[in-house]
Amino acid sequence: MFEDKSTGAFIPPIFLSAMFEQRGETRLTDRGTELKYSREENPTTRALERVLAKLEGGSDALAFNSGMAAIAATILALAKRDTTLLIPMEVYGTTMELASTLSEKLGYKLELTWPDTESIVESIKSRKPDIVMIESMTNPMLRVIDVEEVSKTCFDEGCWVVADNTFTTPILLNPLKKGAFIVVNSLTKFIAGHNDVVGGAVISIGPVIKLLWDWRRMLGSIMQPFEAYLTLRGVKTLSIRVERSSTTAKAIAEFLEDHPRIEEVYYPGLPSNPYKRVADKIFERRLYGSLVSFKVKGEGMRR
Repeated sequence: MFEDKSTGAFIPPIFLSAMFEQRGETRLTDRGTELKYSREENPTTRALERVLAKLEGGSDALAFNSGMAAIAATILALAKRDTTLLIPMEVYGTTMELASTLSEKLGYKLELTWPDTESIVESIKSRKPDIVMIESMTNPMLRVIDVEEVSKTCFDEGCWVVADNTFTTPILLNPLKKGAFIVVNSLTKFIAGHNDVVGGAVISIGPVIKLLWDWRRMLGSIMQPFEAYLTLRGVKTLSIRVERSSTTAKAIAEFLEDHPRIEEVYYPGLPSNPYKRVADKIFERRLYGSLVSFKVKGEGMRR
């Protein structure tokens, strides 16, 4: 719980100050970084980061001005020349575009694998990557990746796992507790939850946050205080929103599965779905997310 020691306020104020006064001594945040310039640290943003770290079971978090900014900082911090980054073929399109573009600029090797647990695990064993970047639930086919199995394989092979947890949210899954090294979230989607914020976050349990903090500082990609305040507002209802929307999504998926004009429904909560077993294994609750994809007979896929 937040508490302003000067006023006793329980709601974090919006600190719209670009600069913070230095009175002959360095002002430090609770993680030991200087509080002097909002491009580096801001008290409102810092309050959000503490909440996000608790949600994901991490030791610390960084809030960014978009999910892609969070992913960019992560790749820039971890990937370097002579390293190999393994990514499933089915990830968010801009993530793939960024990883490919940066591989050409920075000189690391980008490897692709089929987006299911067995293929990812086999690729880790055979290709020996340094970093594996996965989505716990893929976009748009909603394949559920066994983060625990992938993380165990990476631990055995000596590589890092970065898990994008946007679609599952920390309500359904905490990848850090399953062995992931870093968790990335687009705050734009479920966590902020009101379609009025663009943001991202990186959460970890190790000292890598300091390295990522330096990249965020250099890139100037910190989440601004007003957006952080709105996200703090939205996160209060995250659990009930995920629960209600997941229940609704399952009902829609069941309806569509029996519809004569629907060829196939992709939703991990359906007994017929091949990823339900994995979802039941790693999800914290018997909920399966808020998104449904389906294919109309004679037409393309819808979501």
